[in-house]
Amino acid sequence: MKQAWINVGVAVGCFCLLLALLLPAVMKAREDARRSQCKNNLKQWGLALHNYHDTYNMFPPYAGGTHENGERLAGFPMMIPMFESGPLWEEIVTSSGQGGDPMKMLEGKYDSEFEGMLCPAANVPSRVDTQFHRSYVFNVGDQLDFRDEGDGGVEDFPNRMKTRGPFGWRSCVNWREITDGTSNTIAMGERDLGTPDDARDPVGRVARVAATSPADCLKLVSDRRYVGSVAVLSELSGERWASGHPMYSVFLTAVPPNGPSCAASAPPSGKSVGGWFTASSRHIGGVNVLMCDGAVRFINNNINTGDLSAIRPVLKEDENDGPLPNKFWHRPSRYGVWGHLGSMDGLEAW
Repeated sequence: MKQAWINVGVAVGCFCLLLALLLPAVMKAREDARRSQCKNNLKQWGLALHNYHDTYNMFPPYAGGTHENGERLAGFPMMIPMFESGPLWEEIVTSSGQGGDPMKMLEGKYDSEFEGMLCPAANVPSRVDTQFHRSYVFNVGDQLDFRDEGDGGVEDFPNRMKTRGPFGWRSCVNWREITDGTSNTIAMGERDLGTPDDARDPVGRVARVAATSPADCLKLVSDRRYVGSVAVLSELSGERWASGHPMYSVFLTAVPPNGPSCAASAPPSGKSVGGWFTASSRHIGGVNVLMCDGAVRFINNNINTGDLSAIRPVLKEDENDGPLPNKFWHRPSRYGVWGHLGSMDGLEAW
């Protein structure tokens, strides 16, 4: 009997040892599968983006639409017909004629999520106003707004239609304007959906702070957590799929991936503002981004970000080189390789 119990103990020990050896491999395989599916989703959006360009000879704006929807409709609903989802587009047209409130597009129409908009690695929160969640956003370059006062882009809804990235507010670009090269310019990337019950986690959550520079935004975090004195917006970045407000629709290549994001306020509880929204994900070590040529790359959290104390994407000696908006568009980014990948016309050498 004693020998039998010894045999059982040995068997249990061997099983636990085998489990300990296999668990990391299983977890890695699970993460690889999630990253691969997320990559495939971005490739599908890349095809939709190219089809849109083939049809209209331009990219969609990150926000636009009609006066009825406040010109705040995100570019994603505009691409739905190119995403092999014709019935969803027909529902949009039938129910709102594209003139409905983008914050509540198709409210009450669908009980489940649109899987093509979700990264499998994301923790999906409860739906708000029955809206789809969306893990993917447009690249607006290394700064969202440009103002003479040097406020770093924290005013009300973008006062500049054009950005240094491929997507603007009511502003569309085509291939010819991406002079840095489509293989060197980011089109879209991930922004995590955020964790509702953990406001201290900067991945996917936005600090309610009007930071002047990316460095000011980074100071809000210690040991990968927002410090206790920092107020965090209750809104989550991915909770309103059709809204073109920057909070829900864009990211900037300034603050490093999976770093903190910050803005003075966000709809519906406040104004829509600029700020520093970075790419983020639950993948280990970085984020997936879609390049303008349709390729998907994985960007490491430690990518070079240059001078994050700069409030402008250009050198000081260039700031008086002509009136707005010309003084900013054709200058290298000050935010390192990350900033270079975000700007479409920065004349960066590769």
